[in-house]
Amino acid sequence: MLQQEIAEELERERKRNKKEMAALQHTNVTLARQRDEARRVVLHLRSLIGGQSHHMEHLIESLTKPDDLVSEIEQGFDPEVPGDETPEGKLTPFSPPPRPGPCRVKVVTC
Repeated sequence: MLQQEIAEELERERKRNKKEMAALQHTNVTLARQRDEARRVVLHLRSLIGGQSHHMEHLIESLTKPDDLVSEIEQGFDPEVPGDETPEGKLTPFSPPPRPGPCRVKVVTC
C-alpha cells in the first residue's frame, strides 16, 4: 500500500515536472525570438544613425568651406531668366526646385 502511494506521488510529480519543462521551453523560445528581433532593431537603428551622422558631416563640411558657400549663394541668382528683373533692374533670387522630404524607412519585423 505504501509503495503504491509513493509510486502515484512520483507519477504526479513527473507529470508536473513535464508540464513545467514544456512551459519553460516555450518561454525560452519566446525570449530568443524577442532577443533576435531586438538585435535586428538595434542594427537597423545603428544604420539609420550612421546615415544621419554621415549626412550631418556633409552639412558641416559644406558650412565650413566659405568659398563653396559663396559660389552656392551666387548660383542662387539666375541672370539669364527673362522677366526676373525688378523695376530697378536688380535680379530677384532664383528659386531652386523643392527638396525631397526626409527619408522614411519602414521597419519590418519577423
